[in-house]
Amino acid sequence: MCPATSSLGRHFDAAAALLGLCEVMQAEAEAAIALERLAAGSTAPPVSPADWQITQATATHGPAGPPSEASPPVGALPPDLTLQLDLHPLLLCLADAPDAGRGAARFHATLAAALTDWVATARRLTGCDTVVLSGGCLHNRLLSAALHASLPAVGCEVLGAQRLSPGDAGLALGQAWVALHQLAAKET
Repeated sequence: MCPATSSLGRHFDAAAALLGLCEVMQAEAEAAIALERLAAGSTAPPVSPADWQITQATATHGPAGPPSEASPPVGALPPDLTLQLDLHPLLLCLADAPDAGRGAARFHATLAAALTDWVATARRLTGCDTVVLSGGCLHNRLLSAALHASLPAVGCEVLGAQRLSPGDAGLALGQAWVALHQLAAKET
């Protein structure tokens, strides 16, 4: 049993382990890098929408009380609603994959399709058509290229790292920028 996480990187770790590429990592992102290398040299089978599920979950409100009466920001999901992307069907298929290369390619192609579907679902619910791609998984050229191609096709404007890393350093700088502007707005 492992703790729950929302990190996409853990899916790369799981896929690499299931395909026998990296069962124990010795360095950060070792599994993801091995998975990307193998996928780059392989052809993916057709993507199947049965390899992922998107569910809408409503949070229950405990002792803290009901949700705020304030409207959510434009383009945001209601505060008690989340969209969850479940990749367990894909991971189950990878566990039985006879060819690790095709499995790695399937993982990448399916992940890109699932993320595109997830974003498109959020876009329909919120009306927000701008997506910011960030996080360590965007170092993966296959995933990044696929998302930069597929998201505009579903009507999204895609923003991403240009001068800095899409990983933790770029995220931290972006968080500092937001905090600076929030503090400046409070002072005026």
